[in-house]
Amino acid sequence: MAAHVALDPKWADCEQCNCIDGVAGYERWELVGIIKTRHCPRRLVTQDSAAWIGLFSHYKAGHLAYAGGALDQPNKYLDAMKIIDQQVNRANG
Repeated sequence: MAAHVALDPKWADCEQCNCIDGVAGYERWELVGIIKTRHCPRRLVTQDSAAWIGLFSHYKAGHLAYAGGALDQPNKYLDAMKIIDQQVNRANG
């Protein structure tokens, strides 16, 4: 969800939303085949998720989080980049 919020600010545009305390009266947001929700995606994105998204552009540019190659990176980092990449590719279609 964090990837979609970052990729398309209009997808969860706070200026166009009429939710109350982060909850809409109907399932307003959808990631097709993944989730439909009444809860504001912007409020569901944690600071950790935002930090992972922030690392993604560096990853795509070939700058890894730790010195060395792919085998020197923590699995958590590689897994996060893989998930974000899949969502970016899905969104770009």
